[in-house]
Amino acid sequence: MGFVKVKKLSGEEYTVPLADTLGELQRLVERQTGVPAFLQRLALHPEGTVLQDGQSLAGQGLRPNAVVLLVVENNVARNILVRNTQGQSVSYDVQLTQTVAELKQQVCEKERVRADQFWLGFQGRQMVDTELLGNYGLTNLCTVDMNLYLRGGAGGVA
Repeated sequence: MGFVKVKKLSGEEYTVPLADTLGELQRLVERQTGVPAFLQRLALHPEGTVLQDGQSLAGQGLRPNAVVLLVVENNVARNILVRNTQGQSVSYDVQLTQTVAELKQQVCEKERVRADQFWLGFQGRQMVDTELLGNYGLTNLCTVDMNLYLRGGAGGVA
């Protein structure tokens, strides 16, 4: 196993282990740089070939001791829809660097419901309050579902 050198446009350099997939490499770069994986664009230097997901990095020309350029995406604003419990979709302007809890606060203000009474889901999975929205792959006009927690229960009904 080798290493690759990651260079930011600011001139900072990091050395990370060579990975098999783009997602793996991005997680390693995130640990070193603090730049969330969803904001990273990685390109081979000097070719400029942007590394693609779904293909092996070796197949894309990434070799031990290679240099990879890290470009940080600035366009993190999205307009998403949140489908409420009545099936109505409401538009929200969000930043991918916001947490799910911050989006829940926006929903609380518009829907007039407390944050502890609902959870948000995207593409069939529950969103975690402490996670960044960008970790879920949200796109413009995608739909996030608002789900109410079930209350009650008879406990020891025979």
